[in-house]
Amino acid sequence: MFAASWQLTILTFVTFPIITIISKWYGNYMRLLSKLMQKKLADGNSVSEAALSSMATVRSFDAAESELKEFEEYMQKYLNLQRKNAVAFGSFITILDAVPQLVYAVAGKNSGYPPCLSLVLSPCPLTYNTCRFASCNFIIQCFTAVCLFATAT
Repeated sequence: MFAASWQLTILTFVTFPIITIISKWYGNYMRLLSKLMQKKLADGNSVSEAALSSMATVRSFDAAESELKEFEEYMQKYLNLQRKNAVAFGSFITILDAVPQLVYAVAGKNSGYPPCLSLVLSPCPLTYNTCRFASCNFIIQCFTAVCLFATAT
C-alpha cells in the first residue's frame, strides 16, 4: 500500500492507536461482563437445582411460585447482562468500522480542491465520491448504533 500511495498509508496508520485503545477497553469490559454473566447464570442454576432436588418439600409448602419468581429474577439479571453485551458489541463494531471512514472523509473534504479536481490535484488521493461514501456510511452506522441503543433499553 505504501508504494501505491504514501498519503493513504499514513492516513491509515492514524487510525491504529484509536482502534487499539478501543479494542483494549472493549476486551476488558467483555471480560468483566462475561464473569458477571457466568455468575448470574450459575446463581439461577443453583436456585433451580435446589428446587428440583427438594421437589417434595417445595410441593408440601406450596412454594412453587416463590421458587419460580426467584429463578426469574436471576434470569432477568442474566438477560440484562446479555443486553449490555449486545450493545457493547454493536457499539464496538460500529466504532471499529466508522473510525477509518471518518478519518478518510475528513481528510478528503479538507483537501481544499473542488470535488471535480480533487482526484487530479489533491495531495491526498481521495476522490469526492470516496469521501461522500465514507460520510454516508458513517452516518448510517451512527443511526444503526442509536437504533441498537434504543431497542436494548
